[in-house]
Amino acid sequence: MRQTGGRIWFGEQCLETGKLEEANENCSKPIKDLSNDSLRSEHDKSFMYNARDIDILSEKLGVIWEPLKDQPFAPSTTYTGFDWNIQVKTVQLSESKVNKYLAAIHKWHKRHAHVLQDVQELYGKLLHACEALPRGRTYLTSLEAMLSLCGEKPFLPHRAGEKVADDLNWWSDILQTGGVAQGIYPALELKNPFAFSDASSGIAIGIVVSEHWRAWRLFPGWKTLNGK
Repeated sequence: MRQTGGRIWFGEQCLETGKLEEANENCSKPIKDLSNDSLRSEHDKSFMYNARDIDILSEKLGVIWEPLKDQPFAPSTTYTGFDWNIQVKTVQLSESKVNKYLAAIHKWHKRHAHVLQDVQELYGKLLHACEALPRGRTYLTSLEAMLSLCGEKPFLPHRAGEKVADDLNWWSDILQTGGVAQGIYPALELKNPFAFSDASSGIAIGIVVSEHWRAWRLFPGWKTLNGK
């Protein structure tokens, strides 16, 4: 147990880095073996508890779960609309979400004009997909501009420009080809290089990195092309 100011927390040593990290619990009680408390598949027999054990405990506590969302322990799982594969270290938009977003784009094309809510709903779906496809944000700028336009009169239908159609065609292609996926990378250790820079438009530019520095004086008329 440790204390930082008025906050009490529990620390544990990370096996990979050897550094002290905050733990989710204090581990003051032993882990219970529930392997014989409920029927389970051959796969689940490898674990001390399964989804059914969690459901039984939740029922006692009055916590309501959606059984359809239960998933067996496996190296790959679907969470928040993404398929996470721990073995190959990839994350991609789930098939159900792909179909849902393609249907939303198709529905958009059927209308000649859209109100603010229409733009918000489609934008929110595609923005969610960007979690597995960061470069997709480049193809949301037209919808973002339309959000601003429709925001002034939210119930007045607005026609989407050609840029919106181009961006949505890109999204349709990338969704149909299964391109909404990327690798899962370990967290990077952040380092502070103590780098600073400053400039004076009429005098010079200076850069400092740790204990090193460099400065350049600007030539007169540097803002113009050949003095013109």
